[in-house]
Amino acid sequence: MAITLRAQPVSPYATSLNLSIWRYLQNRTPISWETKQWLIRAVQPEDKDFFQALFVDLRVMRNITDHEARFRTLTPEQWKQQQTEAADKRVMQLVTRWVEGDPFSGFVIIEKSSGERRAHVTAGHTNPPTPGKTEIAYMVPRDRWHQGYGTLAFKFILRYLDMLAKIYQTWSGFPLEIDGAPLSGVVAVSRKDNKFSVRILKKKMKKNPGEVEKWNVRLVVFQMPVNASPAKL
Repeated sequence: MAITLRAQPVSPYATSLNLSIWRYLQNRTPISWETKQWLIRAVQPEDKDFFQALFVDLRVMRNITDHEARFRTLTPEQWKQQQTEAADKRVMQLVTRWVEGDPFSGFVIIEKSSGERRAHVTAGHTNPPTPGKTEIAYMVPRDRWHQGYGTLAFKFILRYLDMLAKIYQTWSGFPLEIDGAPLSGVVAVSRKDNKFSVRILKKKMKKNPGEVEKWNVRLVVFQMPVNASPAKL
């Protein structure tokens, strides 16, 4: 019996994302979403150069973990080699998830007029895995900071998760699961001293954050239920 999807009453581009998710669940066609200005699509092997540039930039990586401490123990050549290998591994990890039918993976945001990749955003598995929880994160090249790409990335990924959960339920008849439990919440972390990222998370996730010590740095932790009102695009 054919199942008819109902278009979400959101932006004029929501239907295209609905259909792309639907096609991915049916035959693993890579998910993509296109507007007049942006192409947001699943990470592909040809994104390696973009990821390498992000991973090699110490100021970008500083916003994630204690990479400054690691950098001090390496020569610049060793750092570049280590981070290039880490970037390639990350790309293949995300691509493999898509290929194997795991929708908790990553996207790149591409500016259509220039063809340039402007940001990477992911809704992935927490580390260590937390049943029912997905962790969202984004990376933006340093020369594109403070231009709205972080906000765009989070708006998209929250909308994606909302649509994914609803469409998967329709498609399979079962709740969408992650790490052994139905998807119930979204987690995001940021270094406490990354004030710009913390401001985005406070605005978009609308929850009072907690704090943890991890990777030798102080992190602010945000959480929200997956059925909370998604960000409007």
